[in-house]
Amino acid sequence: MFEELIKMLNEMEFIMPGKITKQYNVCKTPNCKCKREKNPIKHGPYYYLSFTFNGKGRTLSIPEDMIEEISKRNNNYKKFKELINDIVELSIEKTREEILNVKSKSKKNNG
Repeated sequence: MFEELIKMLNEMEFIMPGKITKQYNVCKTPNCKCKREKNPIKHGPYYYLSFTFNGKGRTLSIPEDMIEEISKRNNNYKKFKELINDIVELSIEKTREEILNVKSKSKKNNG
């Protein structure tokens, strides 16, 4: 099982943390359609990826033609975290078993 998880990590492509959002904005141009009182038409959509890495919050503007690729990388990141958690869980269980085996052998040798 451990080897399978490592293999899955090795096969993983690019990863990207964060969340993709879509925004519509108002500009600074006077009399623009985005500032009408009735039925304003905001500019956009604009796509952004917001994430925190190494304690720093960041936001990247994403071109519309890259949304699908960034979404794929974002999904890969979620899978990556799941795989890492599975590997840690297996490692904890393996370590626990080894500790119990050593304690059991020690009791037999001292008893």
